[in-house]
Amino acid sequence: MSITITNSPKLKIHCSSLIIKYQSVATNSNELKQFQSKLKCNLISNGELIMTHDMMSPSENFHSIIEEILIPSNLIEEKDFVLAEEQLIYGVRDRITPLINQEHPDLKGISWIDSEITLDGNLLWLHESKIIKSELDDSYWINLIHRIQKVHGDYLAGKPIIMVKDLGEKLQIHQQGVKNGCLYVSKDFLRHFFDVEL
Repeated sequence: MSITITNSPKLKIHCSSLIIKYQSVATNSNELKQFQSKLKCNLISNGELIMTHDMMSPSENFHSIIEEILIPSNLIEEKDFVLAEEQLIYGVRDRITPLINQEHPDLKGISWIDSEITLDGNLLWLHESKIIKSELDDSYWINLIHRIQKVHGDYLAGKPIIMVKDLGEKLQIHQQGVKNGCLYVSKDFLRHFFDVEL
């Protein structure tokens, strides 16, 4: 059993997913490990949400977790945890679902989760996410790139970043000493660069 910790504010629903509000069960990684040892399944967390997946739908495993662990721990469905089924993006003859760019139907009315079905998958994130708010500040991206450079000195040619221009889902990076050129990097690549398993 593993726990994947990610910097990404948005997590993806796969097959059948159990989503739990992080603050309802843990305040640090040690408590998260203890919680995972009770669940006995792989988890992914960004420090705001905890998620696990099951290929079966409906999931007997999730039913057991809810009845034997979550409810006895005074967690309340839709307040502390929720179940969601992955909505297929492509249907017959590669027709795209009419749910594209809409809220996930299983998560409508869940006040602590925002969601969107995109061509990249069924995405969800904590409403009022601190990670999303911090990503709005260019210094967040500059500091993240500097962390990558510190760990991998040759990454991005090892030159200090002096400016980042937000281009939506990618960044334009200008480096000190580079006059005629810039680099482009995907935000999603940076978000997952430091994903680790506990």
